Amino acid sequence: MRRGRVVTEWIESSVLRGNPCGDPHVRRVPLYLPPAYDEEPERRFPVVHVLSGFTGRGRTLLNDGAWSPSLDDRMDKLIAGGCGEMILVLPDCLTRYGGSQYLNSAATGRYEDHVIDELVPLIDARYRTLPGRAALLKAMVNPLLRRAFPRAPGPGTVLMRAMMANRQGFERRLRAEDLLLVPPFPQDMAILDWHRHTELMDRTYRWAMHELARRRAEGHRALGVRSEAEPTLVTGGAENPSHLE
Repeated sequence: MRRGRVVTEWIESSVLRGNPCGDPHVRRVPLYLPPAYDEEPERRFPVVHVLSGFTGRGRTLLNDGAWSPSLDDRMDKLIAGGCGEMILVLPDCLTRYGGSQYLNSAATGRYEDHVIDELVPLIDARYRTLPGRAALLKAMVNPLLRRAFPRAPGPGTVLMRAMMANRQGFERRLRAEDLLLVPPFPQDMAILDWHRHTELMDRTYRWAMHELARRRAEGHRALGVRSEAEPTLVTGGAENPSHLE
C-alpha cells in the first residue's frame, strides 16, 4: 500500500502573541502529505484543515490506539480504496481552558484569525496546494469559520436548496386542508451563516404572519374551523428574496 508522510511545521503566530491566557504563540502543526505529493512533484493538492474536538490539538489525531487508527493511517487506507489525495493540516488551538472553539475571544485569544488569516495562507505558500480551496473537516461542528469559504456554498446549503428545488414532490401529496408556507430565502445567505440566523428568523416570522393573515382573509380551509384531519403546516426556504420584506 502506498503511504503518505507526516511533516511538522512550527508556526510563530503574531495574533496569538501576548494572548490573555499566556498560552504559547508558537504552535506545532503536523501535516499529512499524500503519497502522490512526492511521486508527482508538479501536482497541486486540495487542503483539508482538520479541527480536533475540545481538549484536543492536531497532534492528538495522530495517536495510534488499539481500536482507533491514527489519522494518517486512516488516510492511507482511504486513498488505497480510491479516495482522492489531499493535504491534511492539523492546527493546534488548545488553550489552558481546554480549547478555543476556534474563535476570536477576549478571554483566550484570536484563534479564528490564527487559523484563517495565518495558517491557511502559510500552508498555501509553503506547500503545493490549490489556493482558495481550503476545506474544514470538523471533529465537532463549528460554523464560525465560514470565512474560509468565500465563494463556495456549504454542503448544507446545497442540500437545502436541492430539497426545495424538488418540493413539487411533496406538494403533490398535500390535502385540501393542508397549508404549505415556503418563506423566501435570501440569495446571499448560506445555511451555515449562523451570524444571520436571528435576522432570518425575524424576517421569516414577519413574512409568515403576513401570509397567514392574507390566507385567513381568503378563507383558506387550514385556517378556519379545523376538521378531523389536522392541517399540516410545512415551512422551508425558497430562492426569491423579494417577498422577504
